[in-house]
Amino acid sequence: FSLHGRVLNFVLQFSAHLSRSMGNTEARPEPLDVEDPGESTGLIDIHEPVSPLSQVLSETSIFGHTFVPSLGSLSHGLHRTFLCSICLCHEDERHAVSLPGCGHQYCHSCLSDWLTSEIHDGQTCFRCPAVEGEVNARCETTLTPEDVAAIISDSDVLAKFKRFSAFREDPNSVACPKCGQLATGDPEQPRMTCPVCGTEYCFLHSDAHPPNESC
Repeated sequence: FSLHGRVLNFVLQFSAHLSRSMGNTEARPEPLDVEDPGESTGLIDIHEPVSPLSQVLSETSIFGHTFVPSLGSLSHGLHRTFLCSICLCHEDERHAVSLPGCGHQYCHSCLSDWLTSEIHDGQTCFRCPAVEGEVNARCETTLTPEDVAAIISDSDVLAKFKRFSAFREDPNSVACPKCGQLATGDPEQPRMTCPVCGTEYCFLHSDAHPPNESC
C-alpha cells in the first residue's frame, strides 16, 4: 500500500487492540473499503501485519538522496534534505545556503554564526569549512567579501569585518574612535582629524590622550 493506506491500516489496528484491552473481545471492525491512489480499490484487512508507524515515517532514501517527511508530508510528499557540514543535521533543502564555486550547502544560521565567530577572532579570509574524501581534505573555495555580506545580516559584525580587512590591506589605516570612519595616517605625524565627524585623535594611541599632547 501507499503511505496513506499504511497509516490508516495502523490506526485501525490500534483501535482494534484498544477495544480488546478494554474488555470488548468481540469487537472486530469491519474491513474498510479504501481507495488507495495509484492502486486498485480493495478491502484492507486490519489484522494483516503492517510496518510500525515509526518505520513508515522514518527517513527514506531514494536514488541516493535522503528525504525526511515534514508535517505536510502526508498530503504534499517528501522534501529533499541536505547534510549541513557544520551542525551535521539533515535539514530541508529549501532553506539551504549554497556557496558559489563549490556548491557545499549549510544552514544559514550555522554559516552566519561561524563567520561571525571568525570575524570576532580577527579573521578576514575564509575558506569553505567543508571537508571531503577519505583524508578529510579541506575545501579550497574562498568566500569573497560579497559572499560574506550576503550571509551576515548583523551590521556591526560587517563593519568590523570591513575594518579588519582594511587594516590587513593597509597597515596605515586607522579607525576614528568616535564614528569608526577609516582613514590613512602617518606614524611620523600621528595627529589625525576624522574627515567625517571632525574628531581629533592620535594615529598611534587613538583617544588614549588628548590630541594636543605629544606621544
